[in-house]
Amino acid sequence: MRRLRSPQNTTPVDGPSFHSTQTSDQTQRQPSWRASLAVRGMTCGSCANTITHNLEQNSGWKVNVNLLANEATVEYHGAKEDVSRVVGAIQDLGYEAVLDQVVRVDETREDELLDQSRTVEIRIDGFRCGFCPARVIGALESCPQGDVEVLTEPTLAQPIVKIRYTPDAPRFTIRHILAAVERADEKFAAHLYKPPSLEERSKQVAARHQRDLLNRLILTAIITIPTFVVGIIYMTSVPEDDPGRIWLMAPWRVGIGRAQFILLALSTPVFFWPAAIFHKRAIKGIAVMWRRSSETPLLKRFYRFGSMDLLISLGTGVAYLSSCAQMITAAVDRPKHVDESSFYFDTVVFLTLFLLLGRLIESYSKSRAGDAVESLAKLRPTTAILVDAGDGAQARDAIVPVGHLEINDRVRIPHGASPPCDGVIAQGETKFDESSLTGESRLIKKFPGDPVYSGTVNKDSPILVRITGVAGHSMLDKIVRIVREGQTNRAPVEKIADRLTAYFVPIITLIAIVTWVVWLALGLTGAAPGHFLEGESSGSWVAFSLRFAISVFVVACPCGLALAAPTAIFVGGGLAAKHGILVKGGGEAFEKASRVDCVVFDKTGTLTTGGEPKVIDSMFELDHSRVFAGQRDTFLAALRVIEESSSHPIAKAIVSFCNSQTDHSSQLLQVSVSNVEELPGKGLKAIATYASNETPDVRRGINMAVGNEALMADLKAVIRADIVTTLQTWKSAAKSIALVAIQTNNLDNDNNPCDSGSSLISKAGSVTNISSTPAPNDWKIAAAFSTADPVRPEAPTVIHALREGGIDVWMLSGDNVTTARAVASQVGIPESNVIAGVLPTEKHERISWLQSTLKVASRHQRHARSESCSRPLWCWVFGRRGKAKSPEQELEEGERGRRNGERQLEEKAGRTNSADGDITHQGASRRATIAMVGDGINDAAALNTADVGVAVGSGSDVAIASAGFVLISDNLGTMVTLLDLSRAVLRRIKFNFAWAIVYNLIAVPVAAGCFYPIVVKGGTAGASHDGGGTGMGMGEETRVRLEPEWAALAMAASSISVVLSSLALRSRWWGVGFRARKVGAQAS
Repeated sequence: MRRLRSPQNTTPVDGPSFHSTQTSDQTQRQPSWRASLAVRGMTCGSCANTITHNLEQNSGWKVNVNLLANEATVEYHGAKEDVSRVVGAIQDLGYEAVLDQVVRVDETREDELLDQSRTVEIRIDGFRCGFCPARVIGALESCPQGDVEVLTEPTLAQPIVKIRYTPDAPRFTIRHILAAVERADEKFAAHLYKPPSLEERSKQVAARHQRDLLNRLILTAIITIPTFVVGIIYMTSVPEDDPGRIWLMAPWRVGIGRAQFILLALSTPVFFWPAAIFHKRAIKGIAVMWRRSSETPLLKRFYRFGSMDLLISLGTGVAYLSSCAQMITAAVDRPKHVDESSFYFDTVVFLTLFLLLGRLIESYSKSRAGDAVESLAKLRPTTAILVDAGDGAQARDAIVPVGHLEINDRVRIPHGASPPCDGVIAQGETKFDESSLTGESRLIKKFPGDPVYSGTVNKDSPILVRITGVAGHSMLDKIVRIVREGQTNRAPVEKIADRLTAYFVPIITLIAIVTWVVWLALGLTGAAPGHFLEGESSGSWVAFSLRFAISVFVVACPCGLALAAPTAIFVGGGLAAKHGILVKGGGEAFEKASRVDCVVFDKTGTLTTGGEPKVIDSMFELDHSRVFAGQRDTFLAALRVIEESSSHPIAKAIVSFCNSQTDHSSQLLQVSVSNVEELPGKGLKAIATYASNETPDVRRGINMAVGNEALMADLKAVIRADIVTTLQTWKSAAKSIALVAIQTNNLDNDNNPCDSGSSLISKAGSVTNISSTPAPNDWKIAAAFSTADPVRPEAPTVIHALREGGIDVWMLSGDNVTTARAVASQVGIPESNVIAGVLPTEKHERISWLQSTLKVASRHQRHARSESCSRPLWCWVFGRRGKAKSPEQELEEGERGRRNGERQLEEKAGRTNSADGDITHQGASRRATIAMVGDGINDAAALNTADVGVAVGSGSDVAIASAGFVLISDNLGTMVTLLDLSRAVLRRIKFNFAWAIVYNLIAVPVAAGCFYPIVVKGGTAGASHDGGGTGMGMGEETRVRLEPEWAALAMAASSISVVLSSLALRSRWWGVGFRARKVGAQAS
């Protein structure tokens, strides 16, 4: 069946009011679109700022430009076709823009996810006439196995058809569709068509840019050889009586030597083609700013303009045009001799050579910044061994492209191969190397039913895998996508670079003009020593001062400032991915993580294994009441059905326990459950209906509650005194407690006896003795269970490493206080740093409380308290200053302060009227930066509230979506790696910034001639000999001066050095690269 989807909904709607309402809605709210583009030609932060600034002048446009990835994302309101304005605006600035895709910002694919449909594009080779597209459509219509929806029909010029279908492997797959298309005509060859992704387009754009630079560099290098011979060797190194030099230097026309005409002929093609790449962008940028439709304020056009291309264009343009002007002047005045130092044709060639060389090296270096992520993407196999069950017991294997696989297909993974897609093991046992995803080198044992991931390697026996996710939706694809998105998130420190580069070009232009004017004035007024020119005519002061101005134009470089942060973030994101860490928050997450002072761990699933806990101990009180008396199996059956309504791990443990203790299949016939009510963070309530052994024909209804001590406290449940000690023993052993209470609906008072030793569970989870007989139908404890969730083996080592590094560690748990503190003691967290009994809705409140009360001590206090390496470098400061306190005193005061702070929090929530105490923090310099580590849905709000949210990869999708970092590996040791890497990345960013700023602060004054009066004994290249010259030779006395040629080389080296500095993070050199510490299980 063929269904064509029209581009717009044309369903008629009766009534004129609909159309008027629709028009009004369209007027009030236009659709939002997101355009992704690959941009060619960006070389520095000024380029990115120019694009951002000009595009954001359009009302409602939001622009994000990624300099390193050569990408831009623009959100705009209006029609989808308005994207042409976006492309045109970028091209008007002198950059090439290639559109990747345009999508609705509010577009959702929930319907496609719900029905498991798949949208693909098929390219058909072999079209010969106008009837071929119709044959393809007919073949799709005739697919007997399933329904195919044609979204875009093929044409003779564009033989690509876009379809949507719902696969049902092995009955109906993309393989059946491709076969049906090929059967339509023997000349047809159908295959899946995957449009280039934005990353691929960006790489193509970068590759074209590099080829263009290389071609320009080759031509310039060829022309540089004769330029060097004529302009340097013959004019400075060859003896003056050499016939060749005499012939070149002798005036030929209008007093100008032959050498300058030769250099004019050599420099002209360089200026108008290789160097034109700088001129075009500079001119376009200025033209766009000054066009009539420009919204840039008039005053702003004078102090915020241009990019690095403008500086380079000014440098080469002044050198070339001033030389041409000198020739024109000589042609008019016809002097007998014109000073050779008045011409800069050779400077144009050397400048262009060094600038193009620097740009090419910088481009290659920047493309390597994302190699770590690219290497991850290359782990995906391109083919798979498909196992197609044939007739009988035999199976046929076929090698197919990965794109031809569907969910539920079975593939064979031989030894040393990688799964083509994510799946679960259907047959066989093996070991997998998952270091490419998790960073852990140890092999992971896999059994039938265990998941396997694309990009990992089978290191043992061959296995059969059932596909659970098609290509493009694997864990590896998710990692690459998250890392890519994270790299586009800018760090707050980058705002400094934006502010500096925004005004960099105007400031340098002003400095260059002032340099030329000052030197010219000093020379013409006689303030500058005459021997600077060695007796040349006063007119040479113009050329002399102009040389300094050209050097200023060329040596100044904002590229290093713009590349300082993004290159380090790119490399850091790749290193994080190699160690099993996904950086979703990008530069901002790195910056915050580098300042973390306190890490708060969730207990279940984070500090503990979080697998499937098991019931370790059980206790029943059924015989003390006629309720379920003698019917233990019936009680367990009812409990099992109630707990099946919950997805909590403890509930699953109780279900498993009930299954193992009774023949639940027979009891289910006698037990039914209704009115199940889930109480978040506490448990479940329900009505169980059953038939007793005495009266099997009469069904009785019993209220039952299953949950923690908080729920029992709400119900005022009665607990026997002899159970209290047992519960405390369980909790002291770090076991979680689950209690079952019952309440009869139709029993007399005497059926609910309670002796004088009974107690009530209080709100705090403790036990309160009572002496009076409780009211009838009170809730009574009928059973108690303890479940154990083992502590992660690496947790104690990780906690110790964090505390040794000066980071305070807290635990936040919904479990009871005794169990939480028992777990804390096992992993090394002080009892004063345990917050237990917290409901899921309260976790983010506790994080906010820590943020508002926990302070970082002053530097003096940190130094005074760092005598013991096991104690944090920062601390809580309670009360007034005085003599040093013992650890026991500090622990006691810390506990008191924590309780007071919790009371304040409870008062704000309206739960208590206590107003005792307050926490004071003397000497605190700033509030602490809090990191939250969790894995469950109930941690999502806390992860959002914390300064740094870290989700454990095995956790829920909600938790992962709320976090700035995701630990793919379950090993908590990666948390230490995360913090260490964040600090390393921020240190490298600061170093890059410092280097770029220091370079400009030193290079610009040197280029401007501030140190020219200083005489240096023994000449060096780049310093000029007395008398100006080219600065390329050697002499007995040289002055500190940076010639334009060497200024260009220094400028290129500055930006290259920043990129190489960031790339050095990957090295293994001590003090240069990043090396992760081996903590916990990592050490093994």
